Amino acid sequence: SYLLLNPSHRIPTFVLRLLWVIYFIVMILLLFFRVYHDNNINLNLLELFNFETTNLSQTILNLILFIPIGYWLKHLKISSVLLISLLLITSIELLQFVSHRGIFDVVDILINTIGIMIGYIIFKTVHIKLH
Repeated sequence: SYLLLNPSHRIPTFVLRLLWVIYFIVMILLLFFRVYHDNNINLNLLELFNFETTNLSQTILNLILFIPIGYWLKHLKISSVLLISLLLITSIELLQFVSHRGIFDVVDILINTIGIMIGYIIFKTVHIKLH
């Protein structure tokens, strides 16, 4: 099967599957295989409004990186997607904390969940087939 971008452009299924594999490998590498020497907990939601250049770019990147996950949840109700997103992201944050690969950050939980929800809404309304 093919992704129909418009009547004249099609992407072969194997290319789409390869892109999904690359996406998940990159996500795993970014989430769990970076060196991080700090082992803290950030429960301050006001950090979301810290608009330093590096902080803002990391926040935007986090948001964008989690949008594709919304595709895989598009067949669920929005309440289920929200619950699954919160559980998934909280689990990732806990794993990063206990494995010393990052800090437990409530801002990351919020931003990454919003990214998944944006992806869910996009793929639920646009009806793009990406597998």
